[in-house]
Amino acid sequence: YYLDAAAPISPLTATDAAADSLSKAQMLLLPFLLGHVLAVSAMAEKFDLVIIGGGSAGLTAAKFASNFGKSALIVERERLGGDCTWTGCVPSKTLLSAANAAHAARSATRFGISVGSVEVDYQAVRKRVADIVEKIYTEDDSPEALKALNIDTASGMARFLDPRTVEITDNAGQSRVVSANAGVIIASGAMPSVPKIDGLESVPYITCDACAAIGLVVSAHQHLPN
Repeated sequence: YYLDAAAPISPLTATDAAADSLSKAQMLLLPFLLGHVLAVSAMAEKFDLVIIGGGSAGLTAAKFASNFGKSALIVERERLGGDCTWTGCVPSKTLLSAANAAHAARSATRFGISVGSVEVDYQAVRKRVADIVEKIYTEDDSPEALKALNIDTASGMARFLDPRTVEITDNAGQSRVVSANAGVIIASGAMPSVPKIDGLESVPYITCDACAAIGLVVSAHQHLPN
């Protein structure tokens, strides 16, 4: 049952809309359901802050809380670091820095500097991108790095039991219940959206995530889809 935190439903204060959506039997059971939620909340692991999503926003919120001596838990279903670390900011800016370096070398003659022929080793660029992504993850985003800041992490899906209580279910189907004294932050991020373009499904295309998966760069003998 979904309970609106702003206007909890009870048998005595149920609105007409609530009465329409709930049967009489459900209305009679509601106090017992509420009691169950409160009981679960009382048994939950306690944190000052629970954050759903371990990308840039979630990590920033958790580290901000840590700076004030507060405990925080980040719930992430995929990879800590999110788009910024794995498919967006870090790999793309690293690739751009390589392109800028090659351009600077090739245009150095206008400053009276000759460096000869400039060749780009795509595999070396690709390795540098991967190395920097891994370095930032290890030093800033990994569970070990976060634990050193008094930030806990949990892998799995989050589901609200009440406005301050969350059930986390991992990939193995195991569940745990946590609660947040100060509240829960939803920082679940986004994912690529494929536009509805006639005929798109019949031609090859890639998203930003797919681009990162192939290393952001292609060799001189490969081509991106038209």
